[in-house]
Amino acid sequence: MKWFYIAASIAGVGWMVVLLVAQMSAPMNNSQLKSTTSELRSYAVEGQLLAEQAAQSRAPSIYRHVYAAKLADLVNQSQQSLNDASCIRPEVRRSAQTIARLSEQVHSQIDHLAVADLRPSEAAKLAAQLAVSARELDAGAQP
Repeated sequence: MKWFYIAASIAGVGWMVVLLVAQMSAPMNNSQLKSTTSELRSYAVEGQLLAEQAAQSRAPSIYRHVYAAKLADLVNQSQQSLNDASCIRPEVRRSAQTIARLSEQVHSQIDHLAVADLRPSEAAKLAAQLAVSARELDAGAQP
């Protein structure tokens, strides 16, 4: 009986992996694009808040550096799904290209936020740029 449960568990995990791989290899549709766009917008807003804290000298540089690096990694993960044009449905390709361009902009802004010797005036400028990027992502998510 013990072997039956082990075999059933292995088969169950196997099917879950097959379904996960099938979903990952399915072309990105409008719903998935909106979800990715929402994630990117959230990262831009988090970056904006971090930049605002830095502009007011309320975020220690090590905290800002680590947090911005983590945000940059998250943006990069979202970018990977947008940059694979073969996995994007034709009807959302143009929107995906726009969102990919905006995600590169957000990534660059967040990378700059991680600079150790960021002056408060530079942080304030980055906060404003990230706010604009977040609004543009909102606009880019609309059909």
